[in-house]
Amino acid sequence: MNYLKSLFGQLNTVHSVSLASYKLLKISGNDVESFLHNQCTNNIKELRENVFQTNSMLSNKGIVEAVFLLWQKSDLEFYALVEENSFDSTLERFNRYLISEDVEIEPVSNNYSFLIGAHSHEGIKGIFMGESGFLTLEENKEDL
Repeated sequence: MNYLKSLFGQLNTVHSVSLASYKLLKISGNDVESFLHNQCTNNIKELRENVFQTNSMLSNKGIVEAVFLLWQKSDLEFYALVEENSFDSTLERFNRYLISEDVEIEPVSNNYSFLIGAHSHEGIKGIFMGESGFLTLEENKEDL
């Protein structure tokens, strides 16, 4: 997250960020909003389509177990960008509390990059570490 945060200091340009040290989770289903609202520290019910927020999950003792970017693609589909070194524990933490909700949590291919900057015209708007900007998730194209 420090690398992403450092890029927000240069919002007058657009940067492409490889997800090599991050992994992406797709979290979807009919109960996804209430499930995430109950698991995360921020008010998920205030998120709207194409808006992201920095989020975290706490243990029962109030210790931070995971920090990630969460954005809402649609009413039934969210994505979480998680640092690779905490991905497995974050996925396990989500699954631990998934009991009877209609929610599916699945890793997404690492074949994506983010475009970050103030001028990303079709970006996902939000605030990351106190700085506003846009994120756009793009599939990487292999050179032919």
